Amino acid sequence: MPRKLEFDVRESVDQATRVFWDQGYENTSLEDLLKQMQISPGSFYNKFQSKKQLYRICLDHYNATQTARRTDVLFDESSTIQAAARGFFRMVVNEIARPQGPKGCLMTNSLCTEVLSDPELHEYVTGGMRDMGHRIQQRIQLGIDRGELPPDFDASTAADLFISWIQGLNKSAQLGKSARQLQKETDLLLEGLGL
Repeated sequence: MPRKLEFDVRESVDQATRVFWDQGYENTSLEDLLKQMQISPGSFYNKFQSKKQLYRICLDHYNATQTARRTDVLFDESSTIQAAARGFFRMVVNEIARPQGPKGCLMTNSLCTEVLSDPELHEYVTGGMRDMGHRIQQRIQLGIDRGELPPDFDASTAADLFISWIQGLNKSAQLGKSARQLQKETDLLLEGLGL
């Protein structure tokens, strides 16, 4: 009979996600993960196989929790695109610039040399961003179709701008800009877009 895992996998993944989010993929060692997850090397390798495999699991966990909470606001079709975009960015700004806990967005933090030089992780991260951009474009298009934006509004370029803006917010928060300043800048951007 196989030995029972002696740790809570969900809790371990949550702890590992926090480590990667706080320290980044390249700055996180196996020792850091084992300490935070409170598991032995044997348990780690039996369940997760490698740091890279665990990182993918953590990105999935992050997207299913943190990203989903943020995007639920944007993809709420009962709101106008203006209200949805403003609510979404307000949540993004408040979460990435919070004084306590990890700063920024784990997906955006994944845009680093070590992650992007690995073909599998590169495809996972860039594919996730492409998918998010496509979903944002569809949500903006719904606003156009409803008459909330002009018929010639460029949903594709606006979606790309959303993704780029989130990345810029992330880095600005890491450099110490306050949530208040980031929100002022974001409000100006959204106003210029008619959102």
